[in-house]
Amino acid sequence: PIKETKSIEEEVDETPETNNNEKILIDKKYFQRNRNWRETNAKLLIIATENNKGKKI
Repeated sequence: PIKETKSIEEEVDETPETNNNEKILIDKKYFQRNRNWRETNAKLLIIATENNKGKKI
């Protein structure tokens, strides 16, 4: 079961900055705070890896 989390609007209130200090344009509903960014990507990678097991790439 998936744990209940904050709504997207509550969770998302900032975007990472690029080296030239311009905001990265990301659709906010797909963006989580920087501190959760790597963890989220790791989970997605694991899911993708599991889904691709036994399939030729």
